[in-house]
Parts: sequence; structure tokens; C-alpha cells
Amino acid sequence: MVIILEFLLILTAVTLIVARGNSKEYKLLGVSLLWLALNVLTVIIYISKKGGLDPQSNSFFFLSNDIKRFLQYLEIRLSHLGYLMVIGRTLFPVFVLRTALKNNMVPRFRKLVHHAKWFWLPITVILVIYFPTVFHSLYAWNASVTMTILRGLDLVLIAYVLVSLVIVVTELFTIQLKIYRQRYVFFCILFFIVCIIYFTNFIQNPVQVYQFYTTEFVWQSGLFSLLSILNLRLYVILIVISFLAAFIGIIALSKYTKMYLRKTQFETRLRKKKEEVAPPTTMFIHSVKNQYLANKVLYKRIEKEIHSDEVDMNKVKDYIRALQEENHTTLTRIEELYKSIRGNVVILKPYQVDDIVETLKQLYETKYPNGNLSVTIQDSSQLLLDKELFLDAMLNLLINAQEAIDVSGNPKGQINLTLYNVRAYCVFKITDNGIGMNEMQNLEIFEPFSSSKNSKTNWGVGLYFVKTIIDSHYGDIDFYNNENGIGATFEVNIPLFKWER
Repeated sequence: MVIILEFLLILTAVTLIVARGNSKEYKLLGVSLLWLALNVLTVIIYISKKGGLDPQSNSFFFLSNDIKRFLQYLEIRLSHLGYLMVIGRTLFPVFVLRTALKNNMVPRFRKLVHHAKWFWLPITVILVIYFPTVFHSLYAWNASVTMTILRGLDLVLIAYVLVSLVIVVTELFTIQLKIYRQRYVFFCILFFIVCIIYFTNFIQNPVQVYQFYTTEFVWQSGLFSLLSILNLRLYVILIVISFLAAFIGIIALSKYTKMYLRKTQFETRLRKKKEEVAPPTTMFIHSVKNQYLANKVLYKRIEKEIHSDEVDMNKVKDYIRALQEENHTTLTRIEELYKSIRGNVVILKPYQVDDIVETLKQLYETKYPNGNLSVTIQDSSQLLLDKELFLDAMLNLLINAQEAIDVSGNPKGQINLTLYNVRAYCVFKITDNGIGMNEMQNLEIFEPFSSSKNSKTNWGVGLYFVKTIIDSHYGDIDFYNNENGIGATFEVNIPLFKWER
């Protein structure tokens, strides 16, 4: 069972480190897991060299006697084995603390990052004191003082891990954005599982390895497995907890990986779509050309009718109306294509969010004089924006919300635009009470030329354009149906220009 636990730890660590696209935080957690795996491995070897457990539980612990014998007669000095155990149990806490701080955005904890170099001071002291030559010299000089110092330093290691857990829990409860909280939950589960496994192995003291033949220390301060009375029951419970913890951690990691791969696949598909935009652009030009040819025919009919002996004004009006519709459709398509191309060139300047929202509200009211838009600004902030592009993108979202309300036929249609700051981001939250979003569409709604509307009047460039603009502002966009089942919500997160850390 413990052999399987060791395998799972190494597999998870390697996956976190080498997985393409993984964040630095997850890679740092992977390095922490490697140190934990080293600690667990040295504990396994030490117990095998003690002769293992009783015959009833050896198979449970080592899976087979062959594995136990291999580890038992492994050629490694006790001093080397003990110091490898020291390295694993000592480096894990400092790396797991760095991991917690790296994943944290709470200001009071972020300040600890500037003092990270001091975290290594007790770690260095531990590694020096536990060095075999130094340890044996100090132990021979005064065993009591040496053990007192080491127990005090062990408390420092425990404090590092406990502080890390506090930081992670605090971070989890302070995340307000749904999209980020969902991602962080998987990290928290894996983080907690790793710490549980560490604590279950921390009781194994490296001094026991150094003093392998010192009966008094080994049998009075030994691990549960070395106490004949508590042998089977407690140690089996300990290993089962560790194994289940590792199993749950693997599940959490797989869920995170699945979520990450899904997003990566979408980004890859989106890049391919961008590459596919060129041919449709050519088709677009050809389509516009055909529409102008159709307009030319309408002009000739109007001209012919006007110069006829008997002018039929009804025909003339029909021709003019058809001409207006064709021109409007053509201009709309040209504008959408221009916006999608224009989105590749972004010039960012600082703007007050109040001014941006006021302009956005005016644009909306100009297009929908009878619309019902409610604006709430909870926090005033400054953002780096390409004003024209950003306003176009946000107006597009408001237009979509209004169209969803119009389709639903809701006589009390309402759009709420709420702005508030969450740490380093300004959140633009647009909520409507329209028909809602089709959950089956998922991220596909952001793909170019993907639309549930009439393809003759809408090319599906709108939300693709919006996402392109938000990405160019280093922001993020997410959507979900409202909990009451009426309407949908879009959240746009834009980094603050000035953030009080």
C-alpha cells in the first residue's frame, strides 16, 4: 500500500512539473511533492531495514516480501539514508510555504513574499545540524541539548506547513469571482492532501536512523510500526489515511487537468479558427461585390421606372426600400469585419471607469431609447484601455442582452451593469432577464462565425470580437445562466491600472 502511495506521489509530482502550460504555482507544488516523495521513500526503506512489520501486515505495507527484501538489503549507509530523510522532511515545508504564497493575493500575506529569504535560515540550520558528522559530534558533546534544539526546529517545520494551510484557506474564502474560485478549489484539495501525507510521515525522526542500534531511543520514540503493542491496527489506519488522501489528491489533479485541457483545446481551436478567417474574408469580399452588383440592378430599375412614361411610385418605393436594406446589411458586415481586424491593434491608455461607463450608457441609450439599463458602480478605479475598442466590445454585450430580452418578450425587461473591484481586477457584470444562454453552446459562442441568430443578418462575429478585445486587454470573460433560471450573466474582468497590494 505504501509502495503505491510512493508511486502516486512521484506520478503526481512529475505530472505537475512537466505538464505543458501548467502555471508556476503548480510546478512549485510539484517540486514540493518530490521532496515529500523522498521523505516517504526513506521511511519505507528504514522500516524494511528494521525487518518490516509483522508477517500479517508486511504484504499490506510492501505488497510482497520480494519488495521488502530488496529494500531491506539495499546498499545504502544509515548516515546517507538518515540525511536523505532530513532533506525530504526539511525542504518540503519551505517549498510548500512558497507555493501557498505564490498562489495568494491577500495583501497581508503578500507582504511575506518580500521576506522569503529569511524562511531559509532555520532550514539551513536544520540541514547543517543534521549533517551526519555534525550531528554525531553534537550528540556526543551533549545529547540532551542537541535533541532539544532539534525538537524546537521540528516545531518550525510544523509551523511552516500550518501557516501554509492558513494562507490557502484564507485565499479560498476571499476569492469572489466564480471562475477563479472553481479553479482554486482543485488546488486546495491537492494542497491539503499533500500536507496530510507529510504529517503522517513527519513522526518518523531521522535520529532513529542515525541511532539505528540504540535500543532506548528507537523503542521509546519509534514510529507506530516499531511498537509491538500498537503495531497493526494504528499503523494500518495511518497508511489507509495516507493512501486515501493520495487517491483523492489524484482525483483533484485529474479534474484540474481535465478543466485545463478543455480550456487549452478551446484556445487551440480558436487559433485554428483565426487561421480560417482568411478564406471567409475572401468570401466576404466576394459577397459584398455581389451585393453591390445587386444594388446596381436596383439602381437601373429605379432609373428605368423614373424615365418611363407612366411612373409607378409603388415600385420605386419598393426598389428604394430593398436598396436601403441591402446597403444596411453590407455596411453592418463591413463594420463587423473591420472591428475583428481592428482588434489586433490595441493602444492602451489609462481611463477612469466612471467616464467609460457614462459613455457606454449614452451609446446604449442612443441605440435603445426605450431600453431599461441600470448602472451601479461600487468601486471607482482606473483601467488601461483602448477606449474605442473596449466600448465597442461592452456595447456588443449590452446589445446581446437587449436582444435576449426582446426575444423572450418579457415586458419588464431589465439589464443591470454592476462594477466592482476584486483584488487586482475590475469586474463588469452584465445581467439580463431574457431567454438565457444555451448551456450546450458553452465556449463555442466565442468562436468566429458561430451564432444562433439568423445567418442572413448576423455573421456571428460579435462575441468572437468581444473575446478578442478582452484578451488584448489581458482580461477574462465568462458567462452563466442566472440561478433563478431567468436570463444570463456575463462577467468581464479587466486588470486594474493601480492596485493597492
